[in-house]
Amino acid sequence: MSDWTAFNSFLDRVGNVMFRGAAAPNPALFSLLLCNPVAPLTRQSSAYDVIASEVAQTTGYVPQPYLADVGTYDSVQKRFELPSEMLTFSAAGGTIQFVQAVLWQGRSGAANKPIAAVDLVNSQLQVAAHGGTDGDRVIVTSSDTVPGGIAAQIYYLKSVSANLIELYQDQALLTKVNLTNAGAGDHTLRFANGYPVWVATYDLITISDGNTETIAVEINVLNSGNANGV
Repeated sequence: MSDWTAFNSFLDRVGNVMFRGAAAPNPALFSLLLCNPVAPLTRQSSAYDVIASEVAQTTGYVPQPYLADVGTYDSVQKRFELPSEMLTFSAAGGTIQFVQAVLWQGRSGAANKPIAAVDLVNSQLQVAAHGGTDGDRVIVTSSDTVPGGIAAQIYYLKSVSANLIELYQDQALLTKVNLTNAGAGDHTLRFANGYPVWVATYDLITISDGNTETIAVEINVLNSGNANGV
């Protein structure tokens, strides 16, 4: 079992939220992601780094909700003591390989989606039933080369229709990304709302087709203020 290390993005918020109130955290806002990065994720890693390295949502992998319950409130420390959780991932139709598990706070239920086509005339991406809303933080990854005009950074989504999106540099959706070529390979739209909280590192773990892997998440303290956007 690996030690869990906090990300700087979370530690930056701790001073503001760790001792706030008795409101319970929202269990729907925490999930555990499996990642297989080229270089190990560290506490300095960005949200982009985490989401770009997340295992593809194929062969049965889906992020798992972290909180089965909200734990207990410590009236002396004025914070919630969250329970340890055992989360199980299943492989179906292939294997799942990962070296790190990341606890993520704040991502919506929208799944990562394959990009079906790149419209260079209108600088739009065709993503069937993308499920996104205006202002969602997203990234684009590829099995080969991302479309021209897209960099290794977080963008903001504008929903043109149920199956079409545009990418913007800013959350106000004022500066549109101009797509210059279709790139090569299979492209994926990945949702990146929220930020990483903790990461654990393992030797390479392979979940064979039809098998499962259970991961222990042992985090003693996380206050509700952060989870609820206080």
